[in-house]
Amino acid sequence: LYEPRFVQLQSAGMVGAENRLAWAETIRQSQQVRKLLSVTYEIEPQQLVNLSAPIALGDYQLRASRMILHAALLHEMDLFNLLDDLNHAGLYTVQDCRIRRTEVPAEVALSPRMAADCTLVWISLGSAPAVPAAPPPAASAMGTP
Repeated sequence: LYEPRFVQLQSAGMVGAENRLAWAETIRQSQQVRKLLSVTYEIEPQQLVNLSAPIALGDYQLRASRMILHAALLHEMDLFNLLDDLNHAGLYTVQDCRIRRTEVPAEVALSPRMAADCTLVWISLGSAPAVPAAPPPAASAMGTP
């Protein structure tokens, strides 16, 4: 019943260790192929996701890593194309995105006309750490009166 969906999530790169290298490589390739002016990013440490309602995840935990993405853009489609390319590197959601115009003289070609600052949240399911076995109860001395 759940196996087909699990296999689908696994093939999408959502199950197991997060693949930060794939994220970075996808950004690099997108920047090269689409001739994006400048793209930089920072990735925060992975954290467990605390849900308000419990979800049965079996032996897995829902985890998320926040990526702050900065891009210099010629036009809005540069950002949409980059985000579309990132769909192939894993599962993420856009938490927020701010786009602002930059002041550039009109005669300057290939200068960024906009800048985008976006926060992406990469989602993954990782194995829950093994729960340590409870220590045996302390031995009590049984004496006879």
